[in-house]
This record gives sequence, structure tokens and C-alpha cells, in this order.
Amino acid sequence: MTGTQNSTRTSAQRSLRAISKIVVSRIAHVSWLLLCHWPERRQQRLALREMEAHHLVDIGITRREALQESRKPFWR
Repeated sequence: MTGTQNSTRTSAQRSLRAISKIVVSRIAHVSWLLLCHWPERRQQRLALREMEAHHLVDIGITRREALQESRKPFWR
């Protein structure tokens, strides 16, 4: 292997490591946000499911839309 090939390979390895760190960091960040907001989303969706019709009209959604939203999994 020549010096140029070795240098290119090392550069590619460094780039791959940098990209890997970014991806892992992003996954960790999204996971953290998801865990932080999970209880809040659950509470809001339960409240939405229990709202009376005139309150739903006030916020501009139908009973059907409220029920659809309340059935969403926590990660959406």
C-alpha cells in the first residue's frame, strides 16, 4: 500500500468515525426528548379523550379527531 492510499484510507476511517458519532449522538438526543415528553403527551391525550363536545368545538377539532389523537402511541 502506498502512502497516498494509506492516507486516503485513514481519512475515510476518520470521516466514518465522525459520522458514526453524529448518528449516535442524534439517536441519544431524540431518545432523551422522547422520554422527557412521554408523560406529558400521555396526560394531554388522556385529557383530550375526556373533553366535552363544547370544549372540542372551542379548540376546533371533532370528537373523531380527538379520539384519533388520543389513540396515538407516545412516540408520535
